[in-house]
Amino acid sequence: MGLLWAVMEGTGPLLLEEPELSLHPEVVRFLPQMFARVQRSTGRQIILSTHSPELLRDDGIDLDEVLLVLPGHEGATVKPCGDFREIRDLLVAGSSLADAVMPRTRPQQAEQLSLLRALGMRVRTVIAAAVEGIVDEAVARRLIAHVGAVPGVVYGKNGKEHIKQRVAGYNRAAHHEPWFVLVDLDHDAPCPPPMCRKWLPEKASLMCFCVAVRAVEAWLLADAEKIAAYLRVPCDHVLVDPEAIDNPKQVMVNLARKSRLGQIREDMVPRPGSARLVGPAYASRLIEFASVHWRPDVACIRSDNLRRAIRCLRTLAKAKPCASGGG
Repeated sequence: MGLLWAVMEGTGPLLLEEPELSLHPEVVRFLPQMFARVQRSTGRQIILSTHSPELLRDDGIDLDEVLLVLPGHEGATVKPCGDFREIRDLLVAGSSLADAVMPRTRPQQAEQLSLLRALGMRVRTVIAAAVEGIVDEAVARRLIAHVGAVPGVVYGKNGKEHIKQRVAGYNRAAHHEPWFVLVDLDHDAPCPPPMCRKWLPEKASLMCFCVAVRAVEAWLLADAEKIAAYLRVPCDHVLVDPEAIDNPKQVMVNLARKSRLGQIREDMVPRPGSARLVGPAYASRLIEFASVHWRPDVACIRSDNLRRAIRCLRTLAKAKPCASGGG
């Protein structure tokens, strides 16, 4: 109520410091609309500071209405978000304003707050990612952590075509900060290189673009011992060469169908007569496996495709982001 009174009373400029504090995120989402109505009816200028991504998710906020305060050795500088080419590239690629801007507000070397420096541990690289779906997100996060980096914002999760339409924007952003884009090969090409060349003719220096043969399920199946134990099937039922599997998703479902555990079958196998290719909790099960049980270092022994992806990510984890700025 105090916020409402502050906005409605008076006609001069109003300065608000983090108005989202103590408010539910669903309420915060409506604040930009309320401020816009007040401005239209009173002409009053409203300036606010925030760390809230919910405030920036309003489609009515223009890029040049958002300013970034950048700390420096000789004081802070203020720049419109439109001055940052990487932010513009992410917006062109279909990201929301919040997803494009908020990573830029992350304090540099924030890990020092946990005294990692004092313990002699290095500050880890943050890697943004773009993937086809939520299972791919779990795999990407696991791989980024496996190479000693920190998973950043994960974009996409809306299918392969969504990624394809936006990959050029992700690649432009990778001129400034590390990026990991992961898609399935499926049957779009005989092998990854032609697809890589078609999607990204000129890959940015901080881009790790990986194509899973023929789907990320093959990478999970490559850890035969753990996937067999998780699905409660004999280990010798898991195929020896995961990269030779024509349809890894179907192989995963067929293994689950043989599970000794009824809950696995119920979760991962489609119901009789269903048009679905997988069971109702197929994704949830694989997310759990990838996040908790999967061993990328073991899986890459049986999957050269995965080994190459890990090698690319290790190089990226050691890279130093370029200085950001306009352009």
